[in-house]
Amino acid sequence: MTIIFIHLKVAPSKIGSVLNEIKKIDYIKEAHVVTGDYDIIAKLETPDASLASKIIIEHILKLDGVERSSSSIVLPQTD
Repeated sequence: MTIIFIHLKVAPSKIGSVLNEIKKIDYIKEAHVVTGDYDIIAKLETPDASLASKIIIEHILKLDGVERSSSSIVLPQTD
């Protein structure tokens, strides 16, 4: 399982519509408007990293209003 937190900078007038569209995407488990350097954070869980990459590039980054993104991949816990 690949878990990625996606941080999005969005045009102010598009935050609501981008949030609604992100929530419709398969494998998105959560999405929220946040404060700070980014406007939206979303949690993406996929069976593998290649599918996650495809969703980010082909769906999320193409949404009208998305200006930039930063992604954080969750690393497996080691004991």
